[in-house]
Amino acid sequence: MLVSKPMKYPVTLALICAAILAVHIPKQIVPEKPNWNDPKPASDIPTIFVWTEKFERNFRTPGWIAVSSNLKSEQLAPSLIGVKSGGNTAHKYPKKRFHFQFGKESSWVKSLDRNLLGMASDDDWILDPAYRDGLLFRNQVNKIIYSKLEEPLLLGRLVDVVWNGEYQGVYYLTQRYERKNLGLKKTNSSSPLIDYFEDLSDESRLQFAKDTDRNIVRFLTWLKSVLSRSIELDEVYYKVRLLGADFSKKSERVFERRYPKVGEIPNVSNLSELLAWVNESKDEEFKSQIWEIFDQGRLLNYLCFLFLNSGADNVKGNYVLVKRNGKYEFLPWDLDNTFRSINYKNGKVQAVWDKWGFDSNVLFRRLLQLKGQDLRENWMKLRTDVFSEDEILKVLQSEFDQLNLSGAYDRNNKRWGLPLLPQSDELDLVKAWVKKRLSFVDKKVMEL
Repeated sequence: MLVSKPMKYPVTLALICAAILAVHIPKQIVPEKPNWNDPKPASDIPTIFVWTEKFERNFRTPGWIAVSSNLKSEQLAPSLIGVKSGGNTAHKYPKKRFHFQFGKESSWVKSLDRNLLGMASDDDWILDPAYRDGLLFRNQVNKIIYSKLEEPLLLGRLVDVVWNGEYQGVYYLTQRYERKNLGLKKTNSSSPLIDYFEDLSDESRLQFAKDTDRNIVRFLTWLKSVLSRSIELDEVYYKVRLLGADFSKKSERVFERRYPKVGEIPNVSNLSELLAWVNESKDEEFKSQIWEIFDQGRLLNYLCFLFLNSGADNVKGNYVLVKRNGKYEFLPWDLDNTFRSINYKNGKVQAVWDKWGFDSNVLFRRLLQLKGQDLRENWMKLRTDVFSEDEILKVLQSEFDQLNLSGAYDRNNKRWGLPLLPQSDELDLVKAWVKKRLSFVDKKVMEL
């Protein structure tokens, strides 16, 4: 039987791609660079100006960004960006989320690292509107607390945002997790053709062309997966955007591999093997091997961190799973549904102080059952320092004062209307919640 040797890209596919390129629909036009006279910010916090002609959820469009600040070192003249809304639900809210990358003058879809407001040089940024959070600061408060446990997370800077000349309110500028800030090595498995069509899908002006380019990317990725074998990687990074990542076997589909991208290395066995071990290992195997597979300090700290803030959305979703230095670890993100968060429409408390839903995650359930002593010791250690009542209340008050004294609350309320509760009243309720939550968890961990 004759067996043909696999080709990286079949000749027929190359011809199809060439034909599509030859008749490709026109690309998006970069808006004219805005006139800029560097107006003074409304307060001591910087103002970010964004200009776009189009704004979409899933596709980047070209635009410009500039920063006005009382500090000369933080000022930024209009710079080219590619921007979209993104997010599972954020795009639905009237106060829009901006996910942007700096672009090169020669091609706005080619990313460029830039320093922004004193934060580390990066090409991938988010303007978080915190629309559902009446206090605006829950994501930032959580990041500050967690950064005292581990390496600093991607903290944010409080900013005002003006979009196409209209004030949008108070935002937090923050970076996204990606290979560089996670300290992961760069692979040599990039696929120029896939990268090309991904960029082209953003550049294309018409939706038909965008969809065609994305379908080509999917086909090229599928083809590469057919022609490659499955491997286990020493370093890999997954992001979970949807609920359902409860570490059951069926949850594999919810994990989105961000690095290496699927188009770079299609078949990776890490996640399937990890889920199989979590679900199938005997109790003694789990107890003896868990700290060979997961970083002990980081996993214990992450789970205790959720004990503290209730982690309503972060037990089965909204987290990062990364393997580096030979072990897996969790990193938190999207933490607005914590610390007595309320439904922004009806005021119902969503993150209740006496909720204990950690059994719904298979990994966490087995930790609670088989490594309860480790969790108990870690929690009690943190309670003497980072998780002490005084420390938590101090962080809450500090972030509130920054927003209040800068007039940020007043400006945001004027733009979007008053929240269901005055911010000072909600702060008092959150402080009372913290006291009850700490006492509740103290009792729960003593039962482990």
